[in-house]
Parts: sequence; structure tokens; C-alpha cells
Amino acid sequence: MVIEVTQVHRKKTNYFMTVKEAKALWTESKKWGSKWQLMFAFALLRGFRIGEICAINLLDFNEDFSQVYVILEKSHIGDWFPLIPELQEMVRDYVLKNQHTLKDGWLFPSWNSGKHKRIKPNVASALFSKLRKQIDCEGFREFTGSGSQKRYRISWHSC
Repeated sequence: MVIEVTQVHRKKTNYFMTVKEAKALWTESKKWGSKWQLMFAFALLRGFRIGEICAINLLDFNEDFSQVYVILEKSHIGDWFPLIPELQEMVRDYVLKNQHTLKDGWLFPSWNSGKHKRIKPNVASALFSKLRKQIDCEGFREFTGSGSQKRYRISWHSC
């Protein structure tokens, strides 16, 4: 039996980030510090989701930082993922420089002393929105049908 579909309704078009947009985000993230640059590196170079990035612990790396163990959000399956040499070096430098601030081994600790030891994905998403507004180039925005309302075309998921 075949079901015929005449029209597919989508909530939102899935956009991919262009090289120009990725370079703009990378350049702007350097101004925000090594924590944010490393978060963007995991998203851009490894393709991890923001929840997966926030959950990375120092114990998830092997001894030479060439691989990281991540439990994927969608499938809940954990696996070792290789890191390119540039990302290995970036992680190693970040850990050495910030070892005194990494609470309980979390790679991206929360800056407040509340019950959360690591940064939450919704906090990282809000800061991504601020970063996106700072760049605010035309390629990042798209206008709705009326033309009066703008919405940003890219998000963490686009990385």
C-alpha cells in the first residue's frame, strides 16, 4: 500500500551555515574568550549539538586529547569521536590555562555557584543569540512575508 502525499507542511526550513557565516562567528567568538571559541570549535569542526558540548567532562577525553567520548542526544548512544589535531591542541591549551576554574572536571563550568555545575544548553543558546546580534550581517537575517519582522537564519543547530 502506498500513501500519496500532495503537500508537506514544514514549521521552518533547515538552513546550513555558509563558510562566510562560520568565519564571522569564529572571528567574533575570539573576542568572547577561549571558552566560547572552544564551544564553537566543537560545533563547527565536530558537529556536536549544544547539549552534547555542554556535557563534556575532562574524563571524557583520552590521555592525548585525540578522542572524546560523547553520548549523542538523539540516539543516547555513546561513542568515541576523533578530534582533528587543531582541535586537540585547542582543548589541551584550554585545559592547561583554565584547570583551576574547571569545577568537578566539566569542560564548560557554570560561572555561578548554584546547583548546576556545568553550563546549561539554554544559557549557551541565549549567549549564541547575543553573539549573532553583535555580528548582525545581512546573511544572518531573513525577513518574513510581510517584510517587517526579522528572524535570524542560523542557530547552534546550523553549526
